[in-house]
Amino acid sequence: MAMFVATQFFSFLIFLAIISAKTIILSNPGYPGVAVNPDVVRSCVIDYENDQFLKDGKPFRYISGSLHYQRVPPAYWKDRLVKMVYGGMNAVQTYVPWNLHEPRPGVYNWDNEADILSFLKVANDTGLVVILRAGPYICAEWEMGGLPSWLLTHDGIKLRTSDPVYLEYVDKWFGVLLPKIKPYLYANGGPIISVQIENEYGSFSACDHEYIRHLQQQAVTHLGTNVILFTVDGYNDKLLQCGTLEDLYITVDFGRGVDPVHPFAQQRKYEPHGPLVNTEYYPGWFDHWGSPHATVATDVVVTGLDKILAMNASVNFYMYHGGTNFGFMNGANAKDFRPTTTSYDYDAPISEPGDLTWKYMCIRDVVKKYAPLPPGPMPANVTKQAYGKVEMKKTADFHDTIDTLCPSGPVESTTALSFEQIGQSYGFMLYRFTVKSDFNQSTVNLTIPGLRDWAVVMTKDSSKPMTRYDPTMSISGVNIDNDIDVLVENHGRVNGAHIDGPNTGFQERKAVAAGWRVLGFMNNLGQLSISIPASQGDSIDLLVENLGRVNYGGRISELKGITGDMTLGNWTVDNFEIFSLNLSEVVNSEIRGHNSVKSSEEFTEPAFYQGQFDIADAVHDTFLNMKGWSKGFAFINGVNLGRYWSAAGPQLTLYIPAPLLKKGTNVIKLFETVGPPCSGELDASCTVELLDYPIIDGPTPGQSVNNIHK
Repeated sequence: MAMFVATQFFSFLIFLAIISAKTIILSNPGYPGVAVNPDVVRSCVIDYENDQFLKDGKPFRYISGSLHYQRVPPAYWKDRLVKMVYGGMNAVQTYVPWNLHEPRPGVYNWDNEADILSFLKVANDTGLVVILRAGPYICAEWEMGGLPSWLLTHDGIKLRTSDPVYLEYVDKWFGVLLPKIKPYLYANGGPIISVQIENEYGSFSACDHEYIRHLQQQAVTHLGTNVILFTVDGYNDKLLQCGTLEDLYITVDFGRGVDPVHPFAQQRKYEPHGPLVNTEYYPGWFDHWGSPHATVATDVVVTGLDKILAMNASVNFYMYHGGTNFGFMNGANAKDFRPTTTSYDYDAPISEPGDLTWKYMCIRDVVKKYAPLPPGPMPANVTKQAYGKVEMKKTADFHDTIDTLCPSGPVESTTALSFEQIGQSYGFMLYRFTVKSDFNQSTVNLTIPGLRDWAVVMTKDSSKPMTRYDPTMSISGVNIDNDIDVLVENHGRVNGAHIDGPNTGFQERKAVAAGWRVLGFMNNLGQLSISIPASQGDSIDLLVENLGRVNYGGRISELKGITGDMTLGNWTVDNFEIFSLNLSEVVNSEIRGHNSVKSSEEFTEPAFYQGQFDIADAVHDTFLNMKGWSKGFAFINGVNLGRYWSAAGPQLTLYIPAPLLKKGTNVIKLFETVGPPCSGELDASCTVELLDYPIIDGPTPGQSVNNIHK
C-alpha cells in the first residue's frame, strides 16, 4: 500500500511538472525581438515511433550546412546565410569556440565576430534553424579545439575528462554560455533546435562516460528539456561505445564515397529508433601548410548526397562555407604536426570569399529533388577589386621594437618557460641567453627537443659588424694631402634600440650594424638541432612562434614555446631572459627603425614592413598576394589577417573582406620572419599586390615543410 501511495504521488509530481513546463513554454516571452504566439507551442522533438523529427508537430528533415560565425565577418553573416537558403538548406550548424569567448579566466568576449547572439538572430531572421555545437571541445581545425590555453597553467590537468579541476572551469563557462543562449531555443521563439554535447568524444582516448554525463546534466540544468541533446561520432563500434550515452541522441558522421547504408546501420545498432542523421558530410577538406590544396570531386559529393536523402536521413554539410582562420586561431593536426592554413575554404559549396561554386549548383540540383527551393533570382557574389601593387618599406628591424612589443620587460629564469607559464596564448615569444662556455671550435650544436613550434635563431656579435652598415670602406686613387668629402645623411633616429648619445652619423650606424643576424631556423617539424657559431659571452636570441595548437587527438594538452631543456653542446642553458611579445603593440603604433628597405640589402633579422593604398570609391573585397615573401603575418588597418607562408604553400593570398577596408588611405603592415623578396637581389621588388581573385592552390615544395626557410 505504501508503495502504491508513493507511486501515485510520484505520478502526480510528473503531471505537475508537465503542466508547469507547458505553462513556461506558453508564457515565455521568446528571445529578444520575436513575438511568440501564446496559442502556439513551438517544438522540435524526436518521433521515435516513426523514425523522424517533428517540428511543430509535423514531420521534419533538416538539410543543413556548417558555417562558423567566428570565421566570417559579421557584416557578411546575412549574405552567407541567405546563399545557404537558396542552396536548399533549411538549417545552419555552428560551433561555439570557448577560447574566443573567454580569452582569460573570467574575462568574456561577445563582440564583433564573437557576437553569437547577433548571429543567432540573423539565422532566425533568414528562416534557418540552428544546430548548436556547444562544446566545450569542438575540434574544427581551430586553435586547441576551442579549449582556452590558460587551462594548461594547471599542471596535470586532464582535459576532456571528469577531472575536477577541468570540470570546475567547464561548469563556470557553461554557467555563462548556456543561460545566454536559452532564450534562443526553438521552444522559446529562437532558432536552436538541438545542442551537441562535446564532439566526437569516441575518438578521444579517455572514454570517460562520467564526463559526458556531467555535460548532459549541465545542459539540462541550464537549458531545460525543451531542446534535443545529441552526440556525434564515427561509425565504428569503438567510437560509438565511448562517445555515446543512452539519454543523448546518437548521430554519426561520414564523408563522400561511403555508402550510407553501412554507417546508418551502425547508428541503428546504437539508436534503434529515431531519425537517421549524418552530422558531418564532407564536401571538401582543409589544407595544411606545405601540402597541396585539398579538393573533392563534385560528382562524388552529389552521388553520396542523393543516397543519403533517398533514405529520408537528415544531413549536415561540413563545411558548407568554410571562411577564414583570421589572426592566430588556426589549429594543427598531431600526426607529424601539420598546422592548418589561414584559409579555411574547405573546397566548400560557398567559397572562402562567399562565391557560389559549381559544387553549390550541383548540390542544389540534388536537394530540389527532395525539398522545395526558394523562388526568385540567386544571390549575387560579392564584388571583388584588384587595387594593384603596393610598395612596402621596412619600418623597423625586430630588435628595434622589443621595448614596444614587451613593455613590461623580460622574465628571468634558470629554465625555459612555456607560453602558458608566461601567460601568453598565441603569436611569438623571445628567449635570450648568454653563452657561458668557450667551446674552442667553430660551431656547436644547439638542441631543443621540446621546441614548439618554430624558432628564428639569432646572435649578437659586436666584434663583427654587418656588411649592411659597415663603417669602413676601401677607396683607391687617393694621394697624400687630397681632400675627401663625406656626406652624412640622417635616416631617422632609432626608436626602441639601446643606443647612447645624440649622434645620427657613423657612430650610431655602427652600433646598429654590430647588432643581430640570423643564424638559422629550427622547428618541431623535423629540425630540433642546428649547428651555430658560439663563443663565451655571445648573446643568442630565439624568436619562437606558436604555429597553432593541436585541435584533434591526445596532444591537445601540449604546451607552446620551449618546453624542457635546451643544450648548447654539452652545456644546459640556464640563464634565460624571456620576452612575452604582443604584435599589436607595434602594428598599432608608428614604430620606425633605422632605415627603409633597399632592394640590395641582405636580410639579417625579422622585420616590420609597411605600405599603403588609397580607395576613392566604394570598398570591395580583395586578396593580398604574398608571392615572393616568405613567412609571417599580415595586417590591414590594424586587423590581423593571419599567417602567410608563401614558401610552403599552397596558400599565396590572404582574404581581405571589404568591411576591413575604408575609403581613403588603407595601411598594410607585415611582420616578415624569414626574408622579403627584396633581399640580396638588385632587381627584386619589395611589393605586395592586391588581386581580385584568390590563390589558395599554389605550388608546394617537393621537400617537407621543415626544410622551408626562404
